[in-house]
Amino acid sequence: MRSVVTRSLLLSVLFCGAATSVEAADPGPAAVQDATKDWDVSVSLGFSLTEGNSDTSLLALGSNVEKTEGADQWRFKLAGQYGQSDGVKDNQSITGEGQYRHRLSERWYGAGEVTGEHDDIADLTYRFVGTPSIGYYLLKLDDFRLALESGPAYVVEKQGGHAENYPAWSAVERLKWDISPTSVIHQSFRAFVSLEDTRDSVLKNSLSLDNKIIGNLSLTLSLEHTYDNHPAAGAERNDLALITGLKLAL
Repeated sequence: MRSVVTRSLLLSVLFCGAATSVEAADPGPAAVQDATKDWDVSVSLGFSLTEGNSDTSLLALGSNVEKTEGADQWRFKLAGQYGQSDGVKDNQSITGEGQYRHRLSERWYGAGEVTGEHDDIADLTYRFVGTPSIGYYLLKLDDFRLALESGPAYVVEKQGGHAENYPAWSAVERLKWDISPTSVIHQSFRAFVSLEDTRDSVLKNSLSLDNKIIGNLSLTLSLEHTYDNHPAAGAERNDLALITGLKLAL
């Protein structure tokens, strides 16, 4: 897979709905059944351009939809990037995910998730992963949450012109830390390993920081890393993207 670091500042304007987090602190048992919030919707648009010794451009689009109702949670994400360097395409990808989560107890929950991705540069036509899992909060505080999820998965993919389906095992770690009233860190680690050939594995790391500047305007910084142990021929195993931007919550 390619190894790409976005060096120029990516300015983003995000149109967000309500800012209440899906992972807000839990109310008491009686209130949980009545806790309901509307859909939170956010859409992002970012573009960067440099000219001179090198001409580069990058367009990034994204959306996020979340809802909590009683013990149930829904979350959907979609993101895409397209970039060129000196007239040559060096970035064209799209990713999406949807998850349903049901609280079983104060710390345990069950979840079902489907993810999909396409990466033209990595010669990945498509990859879909379906995963039922059990999750557990190792830490569940008002301002800090750390959870683990694990379960069987099934992968449907076409990479390097070769299509295949195989069973796998998935493990996910998620962290949210409200480090101050104006700053929030989100971090996740996701891995799935083929049960037919353990050499066929994919690891994904994500780290983001939102820092409120004034009102509903925040400065954002995100780092995305993907490691594919068995990439298509001619593609690199590591893919790294560093993106900075602005976030506007409405």
